[in-house]
Amino acid sequence: MPIGYQQEGLDGIQLTPNGERVYYSPLTSNYLYSIPSVNLRARDSDPLAELAAHSNISHHGQRGGNANGFEGDSNGLIYQLMPTHNAIYYYNPADLQTHGWLEDPRIIWPDSASIGADGYFYMNINQLPYQADWNFNVDTRIKPGAILRAKLPNNGTKISTLG
Repeated sequence: MPIGYQQEGLDGIQLTPNGERVYYSPLTSNYLYSIPSVNLRARDSDPLAELAAHSNISHHGQRGGNANGFEGDSNGLIYQLMPTHNAIYYYNPADLQTHGWLEDPRIIWPDSASIGADGYFYMNINQLPYQADWNFNVDTRIKPGAILRAKLPNNGTKISTLG
């Protein structure tokens, strides 16, 4: 095989609480984008839908690193799992900024998350950098892994209905 590069797809996607916008990011990108969800719903019925979708993509700038997954809360915050920083950041559409939220050495390659009805953010710790494939066939993961949680800011909760 010729020398190339690994191509990755999306690894962060989140619908806003009102269902009007979809935030997303490619796995190997430091940038956050969004698109009105109406552009995605119109695709089958409108011959110009793909052109309209391309024209309506918003670029929200750098996130501070690659993110592995997204989750959103009732306040409209878009949480981004930042494995290379052992952290969780969030994007706030109200101030158009990405903010640091949690950083802890125990957050080892967070890969997915969920917000509970109890107002907590739950994340799995998959220890990807400790697997044998990354360590000369020596698996140094501590099994069975871990799930961590943190209370959401500003009384955020799980998105329960689309407005």
